[in-house]
Amino acid sequence: MSRPPLRYRIADWCATRGRQIGAAWDSVIGPIENLIGRAGEGVLSAFDSFEGLESFVVQTVRIVLWPLIFFGRLVGRFLPSGTGRGPLYVIGRFLGRTGAAIYGLAERLNLDGVLVFLATISKPLWLPIASLLGFANAWLATRRPHELLLAAPALVFALPFAFVAVHGAMIGKEDIAERYKIAVRDAANAGDYAMVELFERKLAQLGIDTRRTDYRTALKLADDGDLQEAYMRMQRLATLDSPGYAPAHLWIARHLASGRVDVAGAPSDSTDRLASLALAEQHLEQLMKLDIASDGIALLRAYVLASTGRMVTAIELLEPYSDNPGPAAVLRLRLLTQVRDLMAARDQARVVLEMAADRKWRDTARTDDFESWALAAEVLGEEDQLEAALSAWLMSRPDDQEPRKLLSKHRREEAEQLLNSPTTAPAKTATIIVEAIRLGAPDTWTNALIGRIVQDRTTSRYVERVWDELSSSDATPEPLTTAMATIAAARGDIVSARAAFQRAIEHENAKAVVWNNYAWTLLQEPNPDPQAALEAVGRALDLAPDDFRFRETRGQALLALGRWEDAIADLEYALNGLPDAVDVHRSLAKAYEATAQPQLAEVHRRQAGF
Repeated sequence: MSRPPLRYRIADWCATRGRQIGAAWDSVIGPIENLIGRAGEGVLSAFDSFEGLESFVVQTVRIVLWPLIFFGRLVGRFLPSGTGRGPLYVIGRFLGRTGAAIYGLAERLNLDGVLVFLATISKPLWLPIASLLGFANAWLATRRPHELLLAAPALVFALPFAFVAVHGAMIGKEDIAERYKIAVRDAANAGDYAMVELFERKLAQLGIDTRRTDYRTALKLADDGDLQEAYMRMQRLATLDSPGYAPAHLWIARHLASGRVDVAGAPSDSTDRLASLALAEQHLEQLMKLDIASDGIALLRAYVLASTGRMVTAIELLEPYSDNPGPAAVLRLRLLTQVRDLMAARDQARVVLEMAADRKWRDTARTDDFESWALAAEVLGEEDQLEAALSAWLMSRPDDQEPRKLLSKHRREEAEQLLNSPTTAPAKTATIIVEAIRLGAPDTWTNALIGRIVQDRTTSRYVERVWDELSSSDATPEPLTTAMATIAAARGDIVSARAAFQRAIEHENAKAVVWNNYAWTLLQEPNPDPQAALEAVGRALDLAPDDFRFRETRGQALLALGRWEDAIADLEYALNGLPDAVDVHRSLAKAYEATAQPQLAEVHRRQAGF
């Protein structure tokens, strides 16, 4: 038996393949069509139930609202009656005619098979929509228009809810959440934290991560001064059971380490400092579990370690940051000096000095930064840098006593060194001494230094020139001039003392004791001038008329002028406060002798030890 021709075999093969493809397509599309069909049947059943419910509602409304229904029937006579064609009839007719035209054109172009194929494979997409629209059209077509008016109140009532649902679907959950976040921020700025909590709950209901918003609210509370409430909110964000919100962990650690709050969140009174530091370290460990690392976190950890006595560990932690100018280098330098690792401290000090050379750093430097700058200069023996650091510190913080004290100490040490260095200009040495005293040098140091100058000026030309600079300089403060005069007088250098006191009284508001001491030097050799002394002590008594010492000086001046009776009056007054003063008894004996009162003169001679 012969085989069929080749073209028949090809046609038969294609037909077989087509049947197989059709069967495969039916196996895929069939379940979908069945599902849609069942869904349609469910919808129809639901609407059948709805129609039954509708009939019940309509009958109930007719019974309750029969007067309005009667009025509605009257109005209904003037409304067009149902035509059996639903409101979607026109649209359906237009679409049908348009589809027929397209299909006719495709048939002429021999594309009808393609359109049928496309319609078949897209059937799962358009069939449900067509079914629903057809049902809606049929349902509306079987209803009388005036009966549909009964649904108007329900539609009006449901319209706001539909609007909210549609509007929410259109703008999206993210936009709604963003608006709530803005509301949270505005409420926090206004201090209305009740509204803040309400909006935060709304955000949580939307499934939005509110940790950042909660964190910013806590920051606002802290800015408003409510640290305890801020701390409690931060604790909810960053628990110790597991790693929480990283910024909250860091905030808690910083405030505990700085002492701004204690373990209970209240402002710290430093009663349990170690407990606060231990809790801060636990929060820093949570950051480590989150693999979060930075220079600031390393610096904070090092500070906590150092504050709890683990300085070596803190130094090792800061070593990777030691070559970079910054707070880590500053802290490491201070720790190295405390553990007396001077070699490493010198290397670190060079980095700090390099950092201090930046003008911007100086403008923003804090007290600790200036102190570290001075420490670096001291470690390296850089006197110029030390002076620059202390001067910049004092200029930046004029009310801070610490830089004043340190700079005064530096000036005192420098002054003592310069007195032993004749190669330095005397004017510079005098300037350093004056600055040391202006910065608050102790009186004991001032008196000791002036005593040394008074003693050495007779043997050292350099010290003599320093004395001359101090005596003649307008920059020399009045306390220093007075100290110079007093010490010179006590050491018997009347000429120098007289000159120093004369400069001291030239200062505005010179004290009474200065005038009195100047008068005393005028009564001494060489070249005593009792009249000038009387005038000077008069200025002292104008300021303190009842002072025993000043009355004695005036009595001595009057005695030198031969005014015996006036001298006796002042000297007797002085005895009330200076009963054992030998000079007063000796002068009174001389005055009584001159006034022919030998018995009283004898009494005072005995009191004077003659």
